[in-house]
Amino acid sequence: MPNNKLEFEKIYTRENCLLVYQLWEDHQSKAIINEYQWVAPATIFNVTKNSAEVYYRSDVQDKFGKAIVDMIKSDKTFVPRAMQKFGEVLGPLEKIWQAKKPLKNLKRLVDFYFLAMRAWVGLDTAYFAPEIVGVSERDKKLALSMRQRSIDFLEDMDKVFQMTLRELFPKLGDYIKYLTMDEVRRNVIPPLPVLKKRAIHYVYYNYTIYTDILLTDFAKQQGFLIRQEKPKTVTQVNGQVAMRGIVKGKVRVVIFKKNIPDLKPGEILVTTMTTPDYLPAMYRAAAFVTDEGGITCHAAIVARELGKPCVIGTKFATQIFKTGDMVEVNANSGIVKII
Repeated sequence: MPNNKLEFEKIYTRENCLLVYQLWEDHQSKAIINEYQWVAPATIFNVTKNSAEVYYRSDVQDKFGKAIVDMIKSDKTFVPRAMQKFGEVLGPLEKIWQAKKPLKNLKRLVDFYFLAMRAWVGLDTAYFAPEIVGVSERDKKLALSMRQRSIDFLEDMDKVFQMTLRELFPKLGDYIKYLTMDEVRRNVIPPLPVLKKRAIHYVYYNYTIYTDILLTDFAKQQGFLIRQEKPKTVTQVNGQVAMRGIVKGKVRVVIFKKNIPDLKPGEILVTTMTTPDYLPAMYRAAAFVTDEGGITCHAAIVARELGKPCVIGTKFATQIFKTGDMVEVNANSGIVKII
């Protein structure tokens, strides 16, 4: 019977291949349970043209966060031990990422996948620990350094996955983005019409891919509630200041990586989040505004390096603004508004 009490809220937007989303689900379902003895957040991936809205189950997310907080507070050695284990796993992953080459065979791809699943446990701790009151300055610095070291974890994983799948299944072209690990391991590739449907839209939940159904209909079918925050205004957004300054200019909304080259010098980059792929556009942009992110996110770090105004975590910027809008980015107050 459907459980009407389950609520999900959007936390992230990502543009990765299906193997990344499956890794995300696998780490939650297995690695975290083994490490923390707690059920990790259940997720729904609503994927349209390779861009995923990632929804977390609200109640489990809160309990999971509290469980990690309690463990860190009750065990003063937890953070350094977790970061040491994270580093031991991260090292071999970094060698693969830095090589920028496809893995040689299927076995190496599978080993790479499961190594990343082990690493993600440390990734969670690196992100939680610096925000927790009571964590020592030494442990905060350690966790922040590991967070910085792994800031492009998803993007690095995605690049290796895609390079390797293209080598293993050269006839599929971009459709390798829509393969599951089970399909790859068993060499049971879905018919092309199935992959084409996934390329248009799919919902990924509990290791199952649903096509031909919208998220709203899927939620009704399952008895879920999708919590949707609505913008309070249609002319401005508020966010966190990542780099101070005030800039006026035309908006360029970039949702998909393929549109990064469209940004012209002096425009305001408005996007859900940035990754290393966005760097060429960030050099040209006058300022950055993102829906997501914290003070150590990619956009914030690049903004400080380049000295460009940046407002992050606005939630709604990509919904409020459209390409061509004239806006003022006030990165002193954290307000971005149409002028």
